[in-house]
Amino acid sequence: MKKILVLTLSLLFILTACTASQEEIVPDFESIDLSVKNFEGKEYIIAQENTNDPDHIFLYTKDSLYYDLLMAHIDKIEKQHNLKLKFTTALGAGGNIQNNLFTSLASGIKMCDFVYFGNDNANMRAAQAGTLYPLNDFPNIIDLSDSEKYGPINILEGCMAKGNVYGVIPNNWPQKSNDGNISTLFIINETLIQRYALEDPRDFYEQNKWNLSKLEEITPLFHISDGTNDIKAFIGHDAHFARGFSGAYKLNPVYEKDGEYFPVTNNPDMITAIEWAREFITKYADDFTFLTRWDGWKDLSQGACIMALGETMNIVDIAKEMENFGIVPFPVADQYDSKDIGMTYSAAITMSIFTGVESPEECASIIDILFEQIDGVSKEDHIESLYKTIFFDKRDAELYVSIYKNAVYDYYGIGGTSLQMMEGMFQTKTGQEIISALEGVMDEQLENNILPNYLAMKEYK
Repeated sequence: MKKILVLTLSLLFILTACTASQEEIVPDFESIDLSVKNFEGKEYIIAQENTNDPDHIFLYTKDSLYYDLLMAHIDKIEKQHNLKLKFTTALGAGGNIQNNLFTSLASGIKMCDFVYFGNDNANMRAAQAGTLYPLNDFPNIIDLSDSEKYGPINILEGCMAKGNVYGVIPNNWPQKSNDGNISTLFIINETLIQRYALEDPRDFYEQNKWNLSKLEEITPLFHISDGTNDIKAFIGHDAHFARGFSGAYKLNPVYEKDGEYFPVTNNPDMITAIEWAREFITKYADDFTFLTRWDGWKDLSQGACIMALGETMNIVDIAKEMENFGIVPFPVADQYDSKDIGMTYSAAITMSIFTGVESPEECASIIDILFEQIDGVSKEDHIESLYKTIFFDKRDAELYVSIYKNAVYDYYGIGGTSLQMMEGMFQTKTGQEIISALEGVMDEQLENNILPNYLAMKEYK
């Protein structure tokens, strides 16, 4: 398929050139078109974080279909707009891109024009350190309300500081909306579902019955002991579970009541969520397993459990290991609609402009041009491609490309004390004990970091 598409693109270029020759006109990308911005042959450097292979462009794997199509997209832009895009991984070496950016800025030596951040919260830390340009300074170039192109504002919060937006995602491109650990999922071993004639959680989700009560109902049923096998209902990290029930009760970092804003610790649902989790793990302790590692999907692929807790970033690896799997969101609390997914995420992958550039307006224009849809891959094509190459059911592909729209940034690693402490304490402390331990801790974080972003996002929604 990849070779056919690449050959097709090559033939299109050849046919265009031949037609141009017959009509004795210059090809479009060489003609002077005043409506097309000309960057006068300048080279712009895009620094990529957290990739050991320089041939991985925007985290697309070399020799993959999307990589080839992206290369054709970049080649077209370079010719049409008379510019050169160069990629480097040097700034991201050792996972210390934030300090490298700051050193570059302090020394006055420009080491890059753009930064494409990985998924370890370096983007927000770089924004807070003043090494990135606020993209909302260019409303006539980058329209941040265009969520289809730049990503929904709830995802962009992962690269915000003091209410300014410092990073966007190429949301028109396949799979980019789910780079990073965007959501907590239950990944299902569909082979075992069929073998033991179990009801598929995906059906509960479709029927609007996928809530915490349904999870409690199926957990003992999904624990299979058939004499030779002891197959757990699910396996995963307890932190994944904490993120799941936080999302189930929609525990946003900001609790809004009567026009006032408080930390999430003031939300009475936080105690409710913790107590639900404590009761669940006590009642069903024999039916599931919490791991000290994060890759429970490996146990899933080996048939050790019916479901595993994972994230969207795990999906490609899972597809390599399993004969048949499905995905379903962590269920919602019973009072909510099952389709109104509540998700928390810790990091997203975004693209930003380095503060040390000569013309941030030029760079903003390049982002605007670059983030256009890639030729040959519509959103419908993307879903179909995911279904044919990764998933075994089209429902999973459709969910995968839309689940990020309900995700809430949890400030994990950026002072998100409430979630991090809850993750480490919910099995041993009551909800009230955790709230008491956090009393006053979140107020300064809310005022200085979270609330300015929250209020800015309300303007874009």
